[in-house]
Amino acid sequence: MTINVDDVVDVFKLHTDVYNSGYFAHLKGYLIKHLKKGELIFEEGVVIILTQYQRQTVLGDYAAVKGDYNIREIVNKNPGNNNSISILNKVFENLEKPTKIWLTIKQDNKRGINFYKKAGFIITGSKTRNCGTLDCYMMCKNLEKN
Repeated sequence: MTINVDDVVDVFKLHTDVYNSGYFAHLKGYLIKHLKKGELIFEEGVVIILTQYQRQTVLGDYAAVKGDYNIREIVNKNPGNNNSISILNKVFENLEKPTKIWLTIKQDNKRGINFYKKAGFIITGSKTRNCGTLDCYMMCKNLEKN
């Protein structure tokens, strides 16, 4: 399936409550970069950018090891329709296990935090990002061998 990056940009633009206008200036280039690397998923109106750590990376009080994954973005064209959970679980089924999935999320993003908790993520700590201006939670999900 071919992904139309303009369609993906349109999904992000539906969420100006989360993404400020400055975010969109470089969004298309960001999406193209991840598309070329095979890290961009766009299915049933859900956008996921999932990257894999190439080396150990310190995440607050924890460390992701080489081979763990990072959810960079997840955005749903129609929040609340459960497509995000079903697509995310489908993606997780295809990952080599055991592994961990890491993400950062703004502490004031209650809807997002509740979504990730519903998907089985736990808060592992907090950190400040973007030169100290945003307080974020670190969240993690362990994927066990089948």
